[in-house]
Amino acid sequence: MRAARPGTTVEIWAQDEHRIGLKAVQRRVWLLPDMEPITPVWPRYKWCYVVAWVRPETGDSYWLLVPRIATDV
Repeated sequence: MRAARPGTTVEIWAQDEHRIGLKAVQRRVWLLPDMEPITPVWPRYKWCYVVAWVRPETGDSYWLLVPRIATDV
Protein backbone atom coordinates (compact mmCIF):
# COMPACT_ATOMS: atom_id res chain seq x y z
CA MET A 1 0.00 0.00 0.00
CA ARG A 2 2.76 2.43 0.92
CA ALA A 3 4.66 1.60 -2.27
CA ALA A 4 1.58 2.37 -4.39
CA ARG A 5 0.91 5.73 -2.68
CA PRO A 6 3.98 7.10 -0.94
CA GLY A 7 3.35 9.88 1.58
CA THR A 8 -0.30 8.93 2.08
CA THR A 9 -1.63 8.38 5.61
CA VAL A 10 -3.92 5.38 6.10
CA GLU A 11 -6.40 5.21 8.98
CA ILE A 12 -8.02 1.95 10.06
CA TRP A 13 -11.74 2.17 10.89
CA ALA A 14 -14.27 -0.53 11.78
CA GLN A 15 -17.95 -0.25 10.81
CA ASP A 16 -21.12 -2.06 11.85
CA GLU A 17 -24.87 -1.56 11.63
CA HIS A 18 -27.70 -2.73 13.84
CA ARG A 19 -31.46 -2.76 13.29
CA ILE A 20 -33.67 -1.62 16.15
CA GLY A 21 -37.43 -1.34 16.23
CA LEU A 22 -40.73 -2.62 17.48
CA LYS A 23 -42.49 -5.87 16.62
CA ALA A 24 -45.83 -7.22 17.69
CA VAL A 25 -45.92 -8.83 21.16
CA GLN A 26 -47.63 -12.21 21.62
CA ARG A 27 -49.52 -12.73 24.87
CA ARG A 28 -51.36 -15.58 26.55
CA VAL A 29 -55.10 -15.37 27.17
CA TRP A 30 -57.25 -17.20 29.74
CA LEU A 31 -60.38 -18.71 28.15
CA LEU A 32 -63.07 -21.18 29.02
CA PRO A 33 -62.47 -24.60 27.43
CA ASP A 34 -65.05 -24.16 24.63
CA MET A 35 -64.10 -20.57 23.67
CA GLU A 36 -61.94 -19.42 20.72
CA PRO A 37 -59.59 -16.52 21.18
CA ILE A 38 -60.49 -13.58 18.92
CA THR A 39 -57.79 -10.99 18.66
CA PRO A 40 -57.55 -8.23 16.09
CA VAL A 41 -54.14 -8.28 14.42
CA TRP A 42 -52.56 -5.48 12.45
CA PRO A 43 -48.94 -6.47 11.86
CA ARG A 44 -46.76 -3.44 11.33
CA TYR A 45 -43.10 -2.75 11.77
CA LYS A 46 -41.14 0.43 12.23
CA TRP A 47 -37.40 0.01 11.94
CA CYS A 48 -34.47 2.29 12.53
CA TYR A 49 -30.85 1.47 11.87
CA VAL A 50 -27.80 2.52 13.86
CA VAL A 51 -24.65 2.72 11.74
CA ALA A 52 -21.43 3.17 13.71
CA TRP A 53 -17.76 3.62 12.94
CA VAL A 54 -14.89 3.36 15.39
CA ARG A 55 -11.17 3.99 15.01
CA PRO A 56 -9.53 1.39 17.27
CA GLU A 57 -6.24 3.26 17.47
CA THR A 58 -7.73 6.34 19.15
CA GLY A 59 -11.21 5.24 20.24
CA ASP A 60 -12.87 7.93 18.10
CA SER A 61 -16.38 6.89 17.15
CA TYR A 62 -19.18 8.25 15.00
CA TRP A 63 -22.70 6.97 14.48
CA LEU A 64 -25.84 7.73 12.49
CA LEU A 65 -29.51 6.86 12.93
CA VAL A 66 -30.95 6.14 9.49
CA PRO A 67 -34.37 4.88 8.31
CA ARG A 68 -32.85 2.32 5.93
CA ILE A 69 -29.51 0.84 4.94
CA ALA A 70 -28.29 1.75 1.47
CA THR A 71 -24.93 2.02 -0.24
CA ASP A 72 -25.02 5.84 -0.13
CA VAL A 73 -25.13 5.74 3.70
